[in-house]
Amino acid sequence: MDNRQKENQLFPLKGFFAIALIKFIYWLPRTFSRRLSQFINRLIFFLSAKKRHIVLTNLKIAFPSLDHEEISVLAKNSMKQNGKLLPEFLVAWFGDRQQIENEISDIGGREIIDQFMANGDPVIIAAPHIGNWELMGQWIQINYPMVALYASSKIPQIDQLVFNARSRFGGKLYSTDSKGILNLLRSLRKGKLTVVLPDQVPKQGSGIYVPFFGKPAYTMTLLNKFVQKSKAQLVFGYCVPRDNHQGFDIKFERPTFDSFESDPAIFNLAMNRQIEAIIKRYPEQYVWDYKRFKLQPDGHNPYAKNKKLAD
Repeated sequence: MDNRQKENQLFPLKGFFAIALIKFIYWLPRTFSRRLSQFINRLIFFLSAKKRHIVLTNLKIAFPSLDHEEISVLAKNSMKQNGKLLPEFLVAWFGDRQQIENEISDIGGREIIDQFMANGDPVIIAAPHIGNWELMGQWIQINYPMVALYASSKIPQIDQLVFNARSRFGGKLYSTDSKGILNLLRSLRKGKLTVVLPDQVPKQGSGIYVPFFGKPAYTMTLLNKFVQKSKAQLVFGYCVPRDNHQGFDIKFERPTFDSFESDPAIFNLAMNRQIEAIIKRYPEQYVWDYKRFKLQPDGHNPYAKNKKLAD
């Protein structure tokens, strides 16, 4: 039996324990679940040299003017905030409509989407990995006719959980294959709304290199293609906790560039710059443990401290 077969056999067991832990954390008092999740996340950050290296590498790329101590403080604050994500996601996944509405304190820029929808225009919301994007997605599908692409998880129980959560208020999910993309485009042309996470590394052949925080980053061309083919209006959206940590604010903003630009290189450069600007407003809310720069034009891997860490 090879390693892949062994791993596939373990997925159901992993899923069982993962779901049990998720439900346990969800039913805990919120204050305690946040503290527990923060402790676990900080412990992992402390024990995992690989994760720590990824976070610090990303922060050094994004904020070259900060010294070692400032980078360290930002990394710790980021891990503290990221540690709250799981219990906050669980409210989005398990909470009813009223619970989700109660989590949202303010919606900034909602009139932008309402005007486009009233005109019958399709809308694409570009949502970087900032704050609680799952909660924002739930609020969107409650209030608008949402469609989206969905990539399956390898763990069946987790896959079913997330799929059910992202579609339980009327959202329509399509697979990430060619048929799913075609169906999503058809829905957009009928005036629907979709959400795209634009700061993910796409598979080879589905992106181009453009600067992100001054460093080449393999960036998806799919968003530009969607806009071109559906003539959808582009809006940027993100969901961040309030300063008093009592609820969240969802913010929508117009692109600072011509979103109907046909050249994907020009479009992606401007898109990345706007994402950078949003991240700089809430640096501790961004997910810095993601290998955003793992693909480089020259083949260099900035995360390759050594072979073991690069794997």
